[in-house]
Amino acid sequence: MTSEYWITGHKSGLGKFLLSSLKPSRAFDPRKNVVDLNKETLSNITLINCGFKRINHNEEVNLVSFDANVSNQLKLSKIPFKRSIICSSIDVYPNDNKMNIESREIKNKDITSIYAYQKLLVENFFLNNQSNSTVMRLPMLIGRECKDNTVIKLLKGEDLRLCENSTINVVEYNHILNFIKCVEHINLNGVYNIVASQNAVLGDIANILNIKPSFGKYLYMTPSISNKKLDNYFSDLNRSTADIIKNFAVNASF
Repeated sequence: MTSEYWITGHKSGLGKFLLSSLKPSRAFDPRKNVVDLNKETLSNITLINCGFKRINHNEEVNLVSFDANVSNQLKLSKIPFKRSIICSSIDVYPNDNKMNIESREIKNKDITSIYAYQKLLVENFFLNNQSNSTVMRLPMLIGRECKDNTVIKLLKGEDLRLCENSTINVVEYNHILNFIKCVEHINLNGVYNIVASQNAVLGDIANILNIKPSFGKYLYMTPSISNKKLDNYFSDLNRSTADIIKNFAVNASF
């Protein structure tokens, strides 16, 4: 039986894209809609959890917002959906010389930001409370409805915050959409790195695209990440970050 998709974080970005691309689907705000739930309907619902209040590096940590976000995610993880698909981040990985695979143990001392700590908490809420949970650890995203991140600003010719030696890993919204369909078709549970096969240096990407941006001063180094766990199921990501951005740039219009 085909799932109905309930999508959080639907007002922008990936959530908005998935809401328009997956059928049947509906916007779901767990802060408002929990009263509408009943166990009969939940047996056919796949939750796609894109909603998350991010605390950026340059923002003051608001413990009230932090607690509310974590509490809401914990409550959401206890709702017995048919399946839950959770958007997490590669930022949870330590940035060392090791290749990061999904089974790597991540300890508190390895976590470098409150954002990564929140993401790991949410992952564990769902993995511990629901047997049919799939965690997508995602890099930088590009696609229709995408917010202005580093790649989008580069293509628009806008000033960048990152310096040219920064490294990035990028996938398209369509890759995530296809992975979600794969999850439903062959019942993939657990944690998956939805990443390009290779990272790229930001300055190299600018040279490939023949763009001369105004780089910033912030150095961001993407961890080394493996997507080999997907080899037998999902071949869309057998491409480098550079190839994915070049393909996107051909069809992008701003």
